[in-house]
Amino acid sequence: MSSIAICDFDGVIADNAEHTKIAQERAKAYLLQQASSLDREDERKALSSFFYSEQGFFDNRLIEYDQLMAGCSEALACLSEQYDHVIVLTSRPLSMREATLQWFTRWCPGYENITFIFKDSDESTIKTAAWKAHIVASFAKQYHTILFIDDDKRNREAVTAIAANLHNVNIAVKSCFEECFLNAHLP
Repeated sequence: MSSIAICDFDGVIADNAEHTKIAQERAKAYLLQQASSLDREDERKALSSFFYSEQGFFDNRLIEYDQLMAGCSEALACLSEQYDHVIVLTSRPLSMREATLQWFTRWCPGYENITFIFKDSDESTIKTAAWKAHIVASFAKQYHTILFIDDDKRNREAVTAIAANLHNVNIAVKSCFEECFLNAHLP
């Protein structure tokens, strides 16, 4: 058995703060155009629905605002040396695949061998935390050591909960590259 590092994309590799800000502004503008008779719950649902649409966060044109997280190149080098495989597990939909891979190739040259897993459209109704935990559990059948890096606490908690029931694999759960490489000199 071998080892695998599984990294989130947004918030771990890509700093998507500006991307997110623009999508939030679009969602708020959309909501203002709707009937003001929505109650708080319907308003929240409408905001979320628009935000996670191709007019919101999943607009491929917004990828140009993403920046590389500090220390990412060095961290990817360390992961590539220390683990047999490196996977990027993102809940971005398949409609963002090409644009995301082009961004990654531009910002992270030399790491084209890293595999990306995108959330398929038939998986869109599955909560991201459950989806990521399921993917990690499936890799636990093939690997002895797993490193899971995700900036979202819900995703880390879901993987930690699943890891408690997987006894033949060592799973480490981290929130960012800095946690993985405390002694490394990441910028």
